[in-house]
Amino acid sequence: MEDSMKNNEQHNNCPKKDEKNIWMTATIILLTLLLVFFIFIIWLLIKFRKEKAKFKRDNEDLRLSLSAENYVSNKELIKMNKYSDYTVTISHEEHHEELTVTDDGKQVKLIKINPGPEATKWPCALGSKQLARNYTWNVEVGEKGSWALGVTRNEETVKEKKYTPNSKGLDWVLSLSKGKTLEASSGEIMDASQRPRKIRVYLDFKKSMLYFTDIETRSHLHKCNVDTTKPLYPVFSPGSSDKGPLIIIPND
Repeated sequence: MEDSMKNNEQHNNCPKKDEKNIWMTATIILLTLLLVFFIFIIWLLIKFRKEKAKFKRDNEDLRLSLSAENYVSNKELIKMNKYSDYTVTISHEEHHEELTVTDDGKQVKLIKINPGPEATKWPCALGSKQLARNYTWNVEVGEKGSWALGVTRNEETVKEKKYTPNSKGLDWVLSLSKGKTLEASSGEIMDASQRPRKIRVYLDFKKSMLYFTDIETRSHLHKCNVDTTKPLYPVFSPGSSDKGPLIIIPND
């Protein structure tokens, strides 16, 4: 009789245990679903942020081109970078005696500043290699008050030669004089009020075009046709008003 009562009691407890197991299973499933839901929400937020960033990048050129016609597009930048050549250096032999060039050929500056008003002619230095294809090189001018950059055909007289700002002839250069406005030896400046600190020079040899762009603001400064039928060389002048160097720099 006692055994029968115990069996009945155990039998009555089984539904309670089964009910408890069902609630535990349901709770686990619910918590799992909530966890999956939160993970899904987090994934959506991350995806949204990535898509937003991609949309912003993809539309950057269009947005900025509407406000600045001379903005360098991604397509132009990729083309310039394709021909970027950090091996472009300044010649240790082909430069004016008033200049000094570092051992690695990456910097040129005045040895001394002549007293008196700023000279109207500046000493120059050639690049070490002839330009016979597309080339891009970057130059940091910093806060210098005067400088000139570009290409020249006048390699034979560069040791004696001094560049005259805004001169015409065998040079295609961009220059800054007296710390005021940009000037070009050929054509007009797109924005003469700019004071660039880092400049990209791009020679499209096949199209006989030379481009100057501001690296930091990513805007065109000047472009002009050049004569590529005869040898061309990069030309550098640190001006005449300070000892700050011109520095050839790699792509940012």
